[in-house]
Amino acid sequence: MKTPPFALEWLREKCEREHWSTVRQRRTVTREWVRHTGGRVMRAGLSGTIQSAPDFEFLISAPGVEDEYVAAVKNAAISVLVSQSWTPVFAVRLELGSFVPHTEESSYAAFYAVAHEVVSHLLGVEPGSQHNIEW
Repeated sequence: MKTPPFALEWLREKCEREHWSTVRQRRTVTREWVRHTGGRVMRAGLSGTIQSAPDFEFLISAPGVEDEYVAAVKNAAISVLVSQSWTPVFAVRLELGSFVPHTEESSYAAFYAVAHEVVSHLLGVEPGSQHNIEW
């Protein structure tokens, strides 16, 4: 599959800017995400910490966690960080860990959703959270 040129242009514009945003304060969040989809429950848990840093640092601690779940967390985290307004929030140290998989209820989608929620809350862009981005 060929990547659409506009997607590459958007990514270049975001990642090659002279300025990256950071966060105002160190913040730690733990979440469990649950969705009831009729005949099935989807569930995943995750913790994250973010703080200001001169360069982008992204650390994931996931011993014994399925690669699929780790990939979902990485994808969601990067999606949230790069999608904030005019500049990505890359002048940070982001640590994600304390994965809580559930044998019958976890999936790629559940871990993507919980990671999206955790990183959104760390940045303060989730409803009910305090804004934490230093532009």
